[in-house]
Formats: sequence, structure tokens, C-alpha cells
Amino acid sequence: MSRKRNKRRRAKEQEEFSIPRKSIPADPSKQAPNNSYGPPLFYEDLVFWCRDCGSKEIWTAEQQQWYYEVAKQPIYGTAVRCTPCRAKVREAKEVQRQQMEAADKRRAGES
Repeated sequence: MSRKRNKRRRAKEQEEFSIPRKSIPADPSKQAPNNSYGPPLFYEDLVFWCRDCGSKEIWTAEQQQWYYEVAKQPIYGTAVRCTPCRAKVREAKEVQRQQMEAADKRRAGES
């Protein structure tokens, strides 16, 4: 078989790529721009362990689709914290923000 024919056959096989069951097809046009060779073509549930508490969690395909296509986050980002730990981190950041604003007001009042 000639090289061209082999090349065409491989290209056709890649076009016929099937999406695994229980996954959601991705829309690369809605994803954030990236300089990579292959944005995800589908989302499927991923298992991960929380960075803070160590619990086993699942990052669902629907959550990934929202993260990549609606929130426009980089395709290399993944979930690292469970929902309760994310809430704790957000709360700590909010407390810190309030403390910084209060300190800024005190400094502005001293001047």
C-alpha cells in the first residue's frame, strides 16, 4: 500500500473517533484559547483526592464542561479540593479581604 493511501486511512480513522459512553461532547469553540495540540473532545467523570482533607471526590463531566466552556478556564486546570474545603478557602479569603480593607481605612484615617 502506498504512503498516501496509508496516510488517508489513518486520517479517516481519526475522524471516526467515538466518544466514550457516559461522557459529554466538548465544544472547543467555547473553550478558552490555548496553544496546545488538542483540546478535550469530551468530558468524563474524573476521580481525584482533595488536596486539603484527602477525601476521594469525583469531578463530574457537567462540572468540567461549565469550568472549561462557561468560566473559560485553561484546559490544563483540574479540581484539587472538595466542595467543603473550597468553601473554607473562599471564606478565609473573604475574611482576609475584609481585614485588609479595614487596615486600609485605618491607614487612610491616620493621614
